[in-house]
Amino acid sequence: MLEDYEGAYPNDEFHGKDGPFHISLNDNRLLEVVQACETAAKELGYKVKKDFNSRQEQSFGATDLKTTKDGRRSDSYTAYIKPILKRPNFKVIRHAHVHKIELDDSNRATGVVYKRNGEFITVKARREIIVSGGSINTPQLLMLSGIGPAAHLQSVGIIPKVDLPGVGQNLQDHPFAIVGPFLFEKPISFMPNRDTKMEDAVEYVSKGTGFFSVNPVGASGFISSSLESSGQWADIQVFQYNIGVDRATTYLINQLCGLNDGVLETFFEPHMNTDGNFGAATIGRPKSVGSITLASNNPEDKPVIDPKYYSHPDDITVHVDGIKFLVNLYENTKTFAKYGAKLASNKFPGCEDEIFKSDSYWECLVRQVSTTLYHPSGTCKMGQSYDPMAVVDTHLRVFKVKGLRIADASIMPTITNANLNTPTMVIGEKAADLILDDHINSDYTHHEL
Repeated sequence: MLEDYEGAYPNDEFHGKDGPFHISLNDNRLLEVVQACETAAKELGYKVKKDFNSRQEQSFGATDLKTTKDGRRSDSYTAYIKPILKRPNFKVIRHAHVHKIELDDSNRATGVVYKRNGEFITVKARREIIVSGGSINTPQLLMLSGIGPAAHLQSVGIIPKVDLPGVGQNLQDHPFAIVGPFLFEKPISFMPNRDTKMEDAVEYVSKGTGFFSVNPVGASGFISSSLESSGQWADIQVFQYNIGVDRATTYLINQLCGLNDGVLETFFEPHMNTDGNFGAATIGRPKSVGSITLASNNPEDKPVIDPKYYSHPDDITVHVDGIKFLVNLYENTKTFAKYGAKLASNKFPGCEDEIFKSDSYWECLVRQVSTTLYHPSGTCKMGQSYDPMAVVDTHLRVFKVKGLRIADASIMPTITNANLNTPTMVIGEKAADLILDDHINSDYTHHEL
């Protein structure tokens, strides 16, 4: 059981109890504007009060929070690692950088070499090695170890040991773009500089509640783009950010989008200290595919990450559809008209030559502000042995290598049509079952050399 659910949508079919992840209700002090988003979506014909973790369809609903009992964000460390740190058969080595996986002459993974405090240390494996470095570091480590596309390895001075062309390929991600601010005439949004006081910090530290525990994403929705012909299978996720325009908002969005210094300051200046919302859209099923490659054979060098966002023309069309939906939601519904909601009328820097609110303007905006939603996946994809781009089999074992398994989002053949956090945890849970099953039944050699 993965979750301990105390959220807004209790349902035994889709949610569990007593798991390591605690799911809680979002703070209700911004409830009015969250309910406004749901009501506006209902005006446009969408289902509301929908649990996104049930069967997927076009719908809107308030967001739950994945938190610990004290109001802090729950993650894989707090849920899985921290509780077992004192186990005698478990050891965490901090400040260690793994340089390579060692292979013997039969291509069996025998150990790993890592560097810590300037010293190189080799750890030998008695049974197998499980790599959980994520969709960027896992393919990097495999390639540094001589496992990957032979021609690319040779080009950076690495002797290929196992030619697996799919390592580092098939990179998929959810591009993310913000639109706004949608300015309000009423003070119903969260303004960090206005609405937080020292007492809020004390409340958060002592009780895990208050404004510092609030998720800025109040509501979210799944909608279909103009390219989704059935109209039933959502391919866009949109988000409502319940924050107005102030200096703290400027800093937060700059951190999120990585924009050049001064861009947001210039854009937001006419609206500073005004209540409002921001919307955001992400592509649920992107068609653009990127890659992870090595910059050199030096393990200390960062890999080359090329997501190739919008390299498939359909992706920019879908993303623009998501932005246009959000503008329609805020500007053309009776619900948000009550708050005088209007998109800021000044053009975003870099898009001044485009006609405001035209498709070309929205495309320009998306290309200016889009960023990663931190959902990289697919770079060591699962597949059948006859697929030349497959890296692992259905038990997560690396093809052509003995004693090596991968358990992270890199094994996904196709990115999930929503957030990756929980699906990646499920991969870890499933990997644990597969490892136990393989060793108990001694069925670990069916695909080996």
